Amino acid sequence: FSDDVAVALLEALAQGADVINLSVGGGRSTAIDCDGAGDPAVDVINIEAAAVDVPVIVSSGNEGFKDGIGFPACASKAIAVGATYQRNEGRIRWTTCVDPNTQTENVTCFSNSGPALDVVAPGAFVWTAAIGGGYGWFHGTSASAPVVSGAAALLKQQNPTLTEDEIRNVLRDSALEFGNKRNQSRNGEGRIDSVLASNAVDSLAGCTADSECDDNNACNGPETCDLGTGACVDGTPLPPCDDGVFCNGSETCDPTSGACLGGSAPTCNDSSSCTDDSCNEFDGCVNVDNGTCASCEPVSKGRCNCDGKCTRKEAAYGACGDCL
Repeated sequence: FSDDVAVALLEALAQGADVINLSVGGGRSTAIDCDGAGDPAVDVINIEAAAVDVPVIVSSGNEGFKDGIGFPACASKAIAVGATYQRNEGRIRWTTCVDPNTQTENVTCFSNSGPALDVVAPGAFVWTAAIGGGYGWFHGTSASAPVVSGAAALLKQQNPTLTEDEIRNVLRDSALEFGNKRNQSRNGEGRIDSVLASNAVDSLAGCTADSECDDNNACNGPETCDLGTGACVDGTPLPPCDDGVFCNGSETCDPTSGACLGGSAPTCNDSSSCTDDSCNEFDGCVNVDNGTCASCEPVSKGRCNCDGKCTRKEAAYGACGDCL
């Protein structure tokens, strides 16, 4: 059903989702990632979702694999989530395995783990809304992924400028290692902690004052600091450096002073001395054939009298300006 999942992902992105949860999966990937495997959902996560910085959180699967997780959780840009207990129910038998000890925060025996697993979260005896109404217990990594998606949404709300890489790294880096050897070998980077993750986001905050947002380019206006998110906000650009005079070239903005600098005027000389070249504001250089190269010099015997009239004598002489 990966084609269907890919279509659903694209639709969620088209609708402007900030965080996407996928409590689905299948198969097994034992590598650090399954990029390039030709899985359509993996490709959408790695390309389309990553391009717009939307984190995609995916359940790792419930087959109890210790060396691999399901598709599309294995995508390098996905946040793959395994399951832990959040209450002690004693010995318990699941479909694929038996857990003799369900101590709080133990990794469940059904939770897939492997090189591509990122974090774990509560995924057994999760009290949640039930199909058909009311509430009930929910078990599986499909219950764990929404917990992490909720944490990612809180981080995104805290700082809307966070990239999907930053959200993944914050959740991983702030996760808690815990418990016995089984936990530490099967929990990825550990169990998520939303408070520690939020504190880590605070440390990522960019600016605290307008002066920290100066990119030294006065031509795009003064940048300001959004104190709520720590993000630099582009200022209103200075008026464009176009004075409306096409014939002086393209004006530019001096980044240091913000001043408009006149451009180099185009050359309107076609090297023909018999035309008057000019610059038209709309068309640029225009060569107008209205030059007067010949000159009228009066000579003897009535030739070239320069009276502006062309006589036969002047025409016969062939060098009078009146007849050219």
